[in-house]
Parts: sequence; C-alpha cells; structure tokens
Amino acid sequence: TGARIFPYTDSVVKYHAKYLVADDGPALVTSLNLTRKCFGKTCDAIAITHDPDVVKGLRDLMAGDREGRPIPETLPDRIIIGPEGARKQITALIEQARRSIRVIDAKLTDPGLVSLLRSRRAAGISVEVYGAKRYAAPRSHGKMMLIDGRVAIVGSLALAALSLDFRREVALVVE
Repeated sequence: TGARIFPYTDSVVKYHAKYLVADDGPALVTSLNLTRKCFGKTCDAIAITHDPDVVKGLRDLMAGDREGRPIPETLPDRIIIGPEGARKQITALIEQARRSIRVIDAKLTDPGLVSLLRSRRAAGISVEVYGAKRYAAPRSHGKMMLIDGRVAIVGSLALAALSLDFRREVALVVE
C-alpha cells in the first residue's frame, strides 16, 4: 500500500493521538484505537472531515511530530492539540456553554475540569457525564463532548491531567 511507519521517539510525551489523513483528505479524528477490540467492544466516535485547513493542519502536525519539530503555528482552531493547547481550549469551550454540556469520558479525573463542570452545573447549565459504564454490550471508551447541542469535540483527548498535560493528543471541534 505504500504505507511507511515512523516511530515516535519523544522520551517524555507519549503519542496517544488517533487520527488518519488519506492523501489530500479526508481526515479522520477518532477516540478509538484501530484495533479489533475497539471496533467490536467499545463505544467510540470518529469525526470525518474534508475541510482542507484541517486536513493540512493534521498533515503538518504529523510531519512535525515525525521530524521532532514544534507543533505548527498555523493549525486551525478546530484542531485541539495536547499537551500544548488542550487544557486552554477545552476550558474555553466548557466556559462558553449556555445550556448544556454532555461528556462521555471514562477517564474524567482532572481536578480543575471536574471543578469547572461542577461550577457550570451550579450556574444552571445542564451537565451530564457518562463515565466507564457499559451501554448495552459496548464499554465506554470514547472521549466526546457536546456543548449546547451544537458543538462536538471528538478525539483521543481525555479530561485527565495525563492526557491534557503530558501526551500528544488530537481532538476535533465540529459544529
């Protein structure tokens, strides 16, 4: 198929991002591992986009990570990259909610974001969190958020300090 493998060699940051870019698009940003287990036994999500800015941004990110360069400065705001900007972008999205926040994240443990979600609930925002439960047969593995029923965040980014501050993660904002 012409696929080439490039191991990620950063000694500190684990590469946990789950995304794929096919030629010049489409791009997939996903919460699932590309494994038989995740395709058959977990509840996950995949965002598919043909947006040329997102496709280019993910290609540039992949090239930069492969070559040991910093993340590109020209990434569109729709792409959330951890650890560099994840906490700031996720916090801003949660703070923008006016009616509801729905989260599927079995690893929601970050004290700051847990506190923020509680304060949003106290301010009258409907906050629903679905953690490590089973939904029928699948186990919850996904990392997804829906804000006000109109903005979704899908990707590998868990609302946990490890994911927000120490791992290469990718999520996509979809309106």
